[in-house]
Amino acid sequence: MTFASALIARCLLVLAALALVACDRESPPAASGGAGVAGAPARTELAATPGQDGGAPSQARGWTSLGDLAQGRIGVILGTVFAPYVEQNYPQARVTTFNSTTDQVVALKTGKVDTALFDAISARAIIRAHPDLGILDEGFFSYPLGMGFRRDRSELRARFDRYLERLGASGGLEALHHRWLSGDPEAVVMPDYPVRDPRERYVLGVSVADLPYVAFKDGRYVGLDIELLQRFAAEEGIQLEILSLDFGALIPALAAGKVDIITDGMAITAERRKAVDFSAPYAQGRAVALALAVNLAKQTDDRPAAEPVPTSAQAPAPEERQPPQTPAAGAPGVEAGGWQSLADLAQGRIAVFTGTAQDVFTTRAFPQAEILRFNSQADFVLAVKTGKVDAAITEAVSIRAIAQDDPELAVLADDFYDMPIGAAFPKGDDRFRQRFDRFVAAARADGTLAGIQRRWLVDHPESVVMPDIPPATAGETLRVGTSLLVGLPFVAQADGRYIGHDMELLQTFAAREGLRLEMVPMEFDALIASLAVGKIDMILSRLSITDERRAKVDFSVPYDHEFSAALVQRRNLAPELRDETLRPPGLGAIAAPWTAEGDRPAAPGPSQPAQGGWRSLDDLARGRIAVCAGALQHQSVARTHPQPEVIPLTGHADLITSLKTGKVDAGIIIATSAPDILKANPEIGLLGEPILPVPQAAAFRHQDQALRERFDRFMASILADGTHAEMRRRWFEGDPRQATMPAMPLPTSGPALRLGTSVFVGLPYVGMVDGEYVGFDIELARRFAAQEGLRLEISPLEFSALIPALAAGKLDLVVSALAVTPERQKQVSFSTPYAEVSSVTLALKKNLAGSGGAGERVEPVAAGEGEPGPGFLAELQESFYANFVLEQRWKLILKGLWVTVLISVASTLLGTLLGALVCWLRMSPQPGLRLFGSGYIFLIRGLPVLLLLMLIFYVAFASVNIDPLVVAVVAFGTNFAAYVSEMFRTGIEGVDRGQTEAGIAMGFTRLQTFLYIVLPQATRRILPVYRGEFISMVKMTSIVGYIGVQDLTKAGDIIRSRTFEAFFPLLMVAAIYFLVIWVLGLALDHIDRRTDPKRRARVGVETS
Repeated sequence: MTFASALIARCLLVLAALALVACDRESPPAASGGAGVAGAPARTELAATPGQDGGAPSQARGWTSLGDLAQGRIGVILGTVFAPYVEQNYPQARVTTFNSTTDQVVALKTGKVDTALFDAISARAIIRAHPDLGILDEGFFSYPLGMGFRRDRSELRARFDRYLERLGASGGLEALHHRWLSGDPEAVVMPDYPVRDPRERYVLGVSVADLPYVAFKDGRYVGLDIELLQRFAAEEGIQLEILSLDFGALIPALAAGKVDIITDGMAITAERRKAVDFSAPYAQGRAVALALAVNLAKQTDDRPAAEPVPTSAQAPAPEERQPPQTPAAGAPGVEAGGWQSLADLAQGRIAVFTGTAQDVFTTRAFPQAEILRFNSQADFVLAVKTGKVDAAITEAVSIRAIAQDDPELAVLADDFYDMPIGAAFPKGDDRFRQRFDRFVAAARADGTLAGIQRRWLVDHPESVVMPDIPPATAGETLRVGTSLLVGLPFVAQADGRYIGHDMELLQTFAAREGLRLEMVPMEFDALIASLAVGKIDMILSRLSITDERRAKVDFSVPYDHEFSAALVQRRNLAPELRDETLRPPGLGAIAAPWTAEGDRPAAPGPSQPAQGGWRSLDDLARGRIAVCAGALQHQSVARTHPQPEVIPLTGHADLITSLKTGKVDAGIIIATSAPDILKANPEIGLLGEPILPVPQAAAFRHQDQALRERFDRFMASILADGTHAEMRRRWFEGDPRQATMPAMPLPTSGPALRLGTSVFVGLPYVGMVDGEYVGFDIELARRFAAQEGLRLEISPLEFSALIPALAAGKLDLVVSALAVTPERQKQVSFSTPYAEVSSVTLALKKNLAGSGGAGERVEPVAAGEGEPGPGFLAELQESFYANFVLEQRWKLILKGLWVTVLISVASTLLGTLLGALVCWLRMSPQPGLRLFGSGYIFLIRGLPVLLLLMLIFYVAFASVNIDPLVVAVVAFGTNFAAYVSEMFRTGIEGVDRGQTEAGIAMGFTRLQTFLYIVLPQATRRILPVYRGEFISMVKMTSIVGYIGVQDLTKAGDIIRSRTFEAFFPLLMVAAIYFLVIWVLGLALDHIDRRTDPKRRARVGVETS
C-alpha cells in the first residue's frame, strides 16, 4: 500500500497542474439582451391611446386593456407596424418578435408572452380556432392598407390606382370588402380570373399568413389582396408569378428587385414609403390585442372561470426556479396525478431529432426545458423508455406508429405545431418548381391529392398497394433526392420500387409532365447540400418549410401539413388518458393493440398448449419463439407478435435442438428449408399457415442503375414469354435435386458480369452439383448474361458478405434468394422481384391442434438579372453572421466547449486515479489481485469506446436517474484507466531494480526511495505516452452526442442542421479542438520539463 499511496500522490500533483491550466480561463461576458430585429421598421407616429402605466394586474382582477401590460411581455410579428407602436407607447414592455402567426399563437397559449397583437380580422379567425383565447383590447390604433410597388414601377402603380378608383366607383371594392371582411373568410369561394393573352409579366411577393388578406387554400392563393390583384391583372393583361416570403422579407425583396409588387395586409407608414411606392389605400386595418381568456377581467358565459396563467411579473426569477425533475423523482404533474398536456413538461427533459422543425419549435416554446438532441429513432425511443427524457417530440404519424407498437409508450399530445410540407428546388431555378406548383394546384382541384392522402394516411400503410403509374420513357430527366429514413407512409421501398404518399405524388407529377424520374436516395441531412451543388434537381422527402431552409432553397407551394406529437411513458399520463385511443387529425381512429394489464386474457404458458392444441402463432401470446439471429424473421416477428419472447439462435441446428428439448415452443424458418427438416424430424410439424411473405430480387449498386434497368427489361421479357413460369415449375414444383440445369452457351470473352451468390442458401435457389452451380437463381443469372452478351463470373461468398462486397464494388449484382427489406434498400438497389418467399412455423406435433400438417409555360420576369453576385468577403461575412451571430449561436459553441473541456479534465482525473489502482493490482504479489487487474484491462481495451459509453448509459444505469455528463466522465475515465495503468506499470518496471536497492543502502525508506529515486525516472518514461493517450481521449469525447450530451461536436452539428452550411461550423469546431489540445498539451510539456532531473540540476547549479 505504501507504493500505491506514493503513486497516487504523484498523480494528483500532475493532475493539479492540468486542472489549473484548464480552469484558468476567463468567463465570457454576459450577453446583452434585446437584440434589434433586422428589417423591422423604425418607430412611426401613429394615432394611439395608450392605457395607464403599470405592471401586470393582480390575479383577482384580471386584465382589462393593453395598458395593464405596460411592463409585461407583448408578442408581435416581425416587420409589422405593431412593433414600433409598442416600443413607442409602452417602452417598459418586453417585446418578442415572431416570424409567423403560428409561432405567435403557440407562444401566447404556452405563456411565453402575456398578449399578442394581430389585425382585427385575423384575430377573429384565431379566436374561432382557439376558444381559450380572448380579446384584451381593440380599437387602440388603426392604419391604412396599400399595395407596395417597386420605386421604378411607378407607371404600374399608377395603373393600379386608376383601376382601384374605377372599382370603387362601380361598387366592386365595396363588394370585395363585404365578401372578405364582413363574414367568415374561410367560407368565401374565390372565383378564377384567367389572363388569356398576357402581355406583361410581374412577380408578386406575398407572405402567407391567414385570411382575409393572403392565404394558401386548396392548392391556390386566396384572399382579399389576391383577388384584388388578380382582377387588376386580368383586366390589364398581366401575368402574375407569386413568390411566397416571410413578412419581414417582403420589403427587402422589393428593394433588391426580386419582386415587383408586395402585399399581405400591409400598413402604409412614412418609414416604409422610403423604400416602397404604395398604392392608394384599398382598406383600413385595426389592431387587436389577444390574451388567454382566463387572464381577462371579463369571462364569457361559455368559458368557465380558471386560474390565470402566471404573468412575467409574477413568475419566479430564473435563479429561483427549480431544476427539471424526472418522472422517477417527481416530474411536473406526475405526483399530482399524471401529465395531461405538453405544458406539464415546461421544465422537463424533451428529446428531439437534430435539425428538425420540432427542434426549433421546442427550443423557442420551452426555454426552461432541457432539450436533448438525437440522430436516430432507436436512440430517441430508447431514451423515453429508459427514463432519460420525459418526452420525445417529432412528426405525429411516426409517434403514433411507435406508440401503437409498444404498449409501454403513449401519445401525450398529437395536434400541435402545424408545419407546411413542400418540395425543394435549387435557389433561383424555376424550371421544375413552377410546373410542380401548377400540378399541385390541379391535383387539389381534381381530387388526386385527396385520393393519395386517403390511400396512405391510414392505420397500416404497409398494407397499401402502390398504384401502377407508367413512367415516361423519354423526355427530360428529373433527378429527385429523397431519404428512406423517412419511412412509411411517406417514403419507402418495396418490391424494388419506391412507395408511399410522397412517392405516389412524385410519380403522378412526372407522368403528367412527361418527365423521366431518376431517384437519388441519401441521408436526410445531405439532401439540401446535394441540391445546392447541383447533384439533384428536386427534393421530395417530407421536408418542412422553414425560414432557414428558404434561405438555401426555393420551396413549392405546400402539398401537405405536418403536425407534431409527443411520446411519453404510458404510466406517466393522467389516469383518464392512459387507455384513451387518440385520433389523429383527418384520419380514422388508430385501434390500440393493447389493453390494461389486468384486462389481458390469460394465455397458455410455455410448453403448455391451450386445450385442443395450438392452431396458429397467435396461440403463443406468452410463449417462446426461436428464430435465426439476423434473419428476416427476427425483426418481423418481434413487430407483428410483440407479446411472445423471441429468442435468436445461431442456425437451424440450434433451433431444431431447442424445439425438440422444450427450450422453445416454436421456431420460424424460411419455407423452402422446411421439407428437409420435417423429413428428418418426424416429431415436428407445421403450426398454422405460412407467414411473412417477402419478395426476392436481384441486388445492384446504387450507382449501377443502368444495369438494373437492363435486368428489369430482361425480367419483363421472360415473364411475358413463359420462361419464368417454366423455371418455377422446374425448380419449385418438384424435387430440386432432380432438376436438370438447361444448357445455355455463354460468351467466353467481352465484358464480364460479376455475380455474387452463396451456396449456403441451398436449393432450389443456389446449389452445387457435380462441381457446377445450379438452381433457380443461377439459371436466372445465366439467362440474363446470355441475353446481354456478358461473360459470367461467379463469386461464391458467405451470405453476410454479399451486400458489403456489392457496395464496395467487388460485384456487379447479387442473386441469392435475397429478400427485399427496407434496411437492405438503404445499401443496394433491387430489381423487379422474381419470386416471393414465405416463412413457416415449426412446433412439436404433440402440441398441435391437428395432426401437424401443416399548357405553354410563362417565364417570370428575372428581376435583377445580370447583376453580379456578392463577393467572397461578403459571402464570408454573411455565413459568419448566419452561423454564429444570428440567434446568438456562438453560445452553443461556448457551451459545447465547456462541456468538452469538463469531460476531458474530469475523465483524465478519474482515469489516472483508477489507472494507478489497477496498476497496483497488476503489480500485487497476490495472484487474485493480479488476475482482477489483468481482467479489467483485457475487458475494457476489447470494447469500442462508443459501445462502452452506450452500455453504461442504457444498461448499467438504466434504472438510475443520472446526468448523461456523469455517465460520459465514467465511461471515458474507465477506458482511459485501462491504458494508463499499463503506462504506469511499464514505466515503473523500466527503472532498474538496482536503483531501489541503492536507495535503501543509502538509508532511504522504501517510500522515500520510490518518491525521490524511482518515480522521477518512471515519470520521464510515462509522460510522452501519457500525453498521446490524453490527446486521443480528448478527441474521443466527440461521441458523447450519442447519449444526448451537447458537447463541442454536437454544437457544430446543431448549427449545421439549422443553417445547412458545413464550412464555418466544421472549421470552427476543428480549430477549437486543435486549440484545446494544444493548450492542454503545453501543460503536459511544462510538467515534462519540470520533472526532467537534468533541468533541475541545471537550475540548482545556476542558483548556487
